Amino acid sequence: MELKKDIIVFYHGRCRDGFTAAWAAWKKLGGSADYIPLEWTNLNPEQIPPVPGKEVYFLDYAPSQEDLDRVIKEAKSVVIIDHHLSKEEMVKNLPGSVYESNHSGAVLAWKYFHPDGTMPRLCLYVEDSDLWNWKIQDSNKVLSSIDLKDDTDFKVWDSIAKDLEDDAKRREYEKKGEIILEYAKKLIDEIIKAHAQLVNFEGHEVYAVNAPRMFRSEIGNKLATIKPPFGIVWNQTPTEISVSLRAIKDKFNLIPLAQKYGGGGHMGASNFRLPLDSPLPWKVITKNT
Repeated sequence: MELKKDIIVFYHGRCRDGFTAAWAAWKKLGGSADYIPLEWTNLNPEQIPPVPGKEVYFLDYAPSQEDLDRVIKEAKSVVIIDHHLSKEEMVKNLPGSVYESNHSGAVLAWKYFHPDGTMPRLCLYVEDSDLWNWKIQDSNKVLSSIDLKDDTDFKVWDSIAKDLEDDAKRREYEKKGEIILEYAKKLIDEIIKAHAQLVNFEGHEVYAVNAPRMFRSEIGNKLATIKPPFGIVWNQTPTEISVSLRAIKDKFNLIPLAQKYGGGGHMGASNFRLPLDSPLPWKVITKNT
């Protein structure tokens, strides 16, 4: 991968919060930067390209210590803006970086790049979901509607941000999102009923289900409610097995489990990945709920 710009913005890929954080940077830096999505994995250690003399930002994402040490040696400057508990020590030890667990990557990035600007509703909606707060009225409806949009185009995200500042347009998102949520709930209930398995994972009897990535948080949290302390949602991609762990907020710390398998995240939402030919790291007890 050839990086042509002097400023490089790495951000958490395939993540609403990560892309919104990158959008916040784009609003400041525009075309002067390259924007590169990254995903947490110990299976592809070469995903961060060389950055000689570059001004580097990591948004809603912190690399491995090995990668960070290399980037620091190569780059002109390095800043990490993150909120994942598993990376707290790393971020706090890097001068000029920002760590706050009570804000999402999107909100932290906006505050960093626009210290005197008004916080966009878009960032607040994204944070409400990412931290699993659900304190903003109808944010789940708005976000469900947003999820139909192209989350690889900053101009599309910019249009969404403008729409959400308009009361009438925001209500349109809510109405569309309500329909989407009704259908999603039906799908989620059917997936759990048909495919959830009681398993023993690291000494915990919990439910696991093979399900689409887009439903990992909703299904995982519902499984954790049915059978505490957490739920497992996994899926197989063409290159790896992705495992998401979800617990009821502030009730169980998932980070040690995820880190044991090379992953990380938050107390209540962590992830790890396995090679495609790996056996699943749990024992099936029963076949359904």
